[in-house]
Amino acid sequence: MGGLPVGKDALGIWVKRQCTLYDSLHPDQQHLLAAIGITRDAAQARIGPRDSRQLTTTPRFDTDVAHARSYTARHGHLAARSREEHEGFPIGRWLAEHRQRARKRTGTSPQARVLTSLDPWWNPPWPFTWQQQYHRYRSALAPDQPLLPGLQRWARRQTRLWNQLHPHQPALLRTLGIRPEVPSQQGSLSGARR
Repeated sequence: MGGLPVGKDALGIWVKRQCTLYDSLHPDQQHLLAAIGITRDAAQARIGPRDSRQLTTTPRFDTDVAHARSYTARHGHLAARSREEHEGFPIGRWLAEHRQRARKRTGTSPQARVLTSLDPWWNPPWPFTWQQQYHRYRSALAPDQPLLPGLQRWARRQTRLWNQLHPHQPALLRTLGIRPEVPSQQGSLSGARR
């Protein structure tokens, strides 16, 4: 076993999961695992021929998630439009199907956990169109990009609706430099003068 923990305790389960998913992990994750002794050979030895089938995902999912990993590396998120393709793969439709499955399910599937590891907000609890606008705004903040009027309106609307947003949305907006609207003091001051 190469000294890797085995058993039903949390560490043993975690090690087996890393070994089982080893080939679908990001190269940086594989590098980190190698630093603690979990190499490709050690992973294969740990899961053995009997357990070599993927218990948490399918080979097809592992292939498809490689496209999602590549998309995330390029764009920094998994908020693909439904008709969007990435390197010939229908990433938008594929993600939409997984979001729909995740909403119907109680509990978190192994597939949803893999997608969450790539983008924590791949399936947000708020409307997905909001998430897409958030990423459009974020992308437009690049120095060479003008901030389009539609995105400016979206940002102003968020500041007005701040108290109605999902608890996690304000934190995301703050990363973009968007803050809640501060009520104008002029109205109360002019009323006091009368």
